[in-house]
Amino acid sequence: MKNTLFSIILILLSSPLLSQNDTLTFSVRGVRFDMVKIEDATYQKPNYFGDSMNGCHYHVPKPVKYANSMNGYSTIVLSSYYIGKYEVTQDLYQAVLGKESNNSYYPYNYNSNARSWKMVKDEGPFLRYPVDRVTWKEAQRFVDSLNAITGLRFRLPTEAEWEYAASGGEFGYKYSGSDDYTEVAWGWDNGMARSHVVGLLQPNKFGLYDMSGNVREWCSDWFSPYYYKPNVTYKNPKGPAKGTLKILKGGSWSSEMERTMEYFMRAGCDTSLTALDMGFRIVLDGNSPTDKTNF
Repeated sequence: MKNTLFSIILILLSSPLLSQNDTLTFSVRGVRFDMVKIEDATYQKPNYFGDSMNGCHYHVPKPVKYANSMNGYSTIVLSSYYIGKYEVTQDLYQAVLGKESNNSYYPYNYNSNARSWKMVKDEGPFLRYPVDRVTWKEAQRFVDSLNAITGLRFRLPTEAEWEYAASGGEFGYKYSGSDDYTEVAWGWDNGMARSHVVGLLQPNKFGLYDMSGNVREWCSDWFSPYYYKPNVTYKNPKGPAKGTLKILKGGSWSSEMERTMEYFMRAGCDTSLTALDMGFRIVLDGNSPTDKTNF
């Protein structure tokens, strides 16, 4: 009995749930959403290059090798921030921008013979699907409107913030929380060619869900395959000062290649372009006032 109890304790102590970071819960017009605190951090980022910059797509990165840096790593230093525990859901999107703003495709076609658009949008559980078919400009409009409601300064994550959050702080897994993407991500092989309600699979060590699949997620950075240099330290990098494409991270239910769901993979996409697998999550600076969370 003692051995059994001891084993249970060890399992609990090693559980990812016990290593999750502090969570802050907000409520906007009756819709709750959680933000997870990520503390100050430093990590090593492998440098990749090689992309045609043509259209909106993932590329298969190739390691950059220099004479004085065989691995081509940059050092990234991040100040603390909060990041959405889940991708922005349709109920939150509607609470901020109004019901008619939600142009998401899923789960509209979940059963096209039995469900109408209105019926689906009125059913609460379906509103926990991530918002999709969102352009970068629409994601930014959501952030601006949320800030007007709350008086806070929510924003889209930088690529560096997104990557570190997806890693769970350890970069020990191929995907965000596991070496088996089916445990943590909805991809082409297990996603049934559609998105899913957020939070159904396992979280990573920070307690974040769906960072390797479900929908791809917009970041604030302009896309450049040559932005990061080896043996350089970047503090809170924000990407190039200008560009034509914005970064998408995380893979999605439409990812046919497992590599596209690794957290160092990236895509570049025009700010006005969207697709059925494009969504986003939000961040808040770690030093932001949090005495009021209900709006």
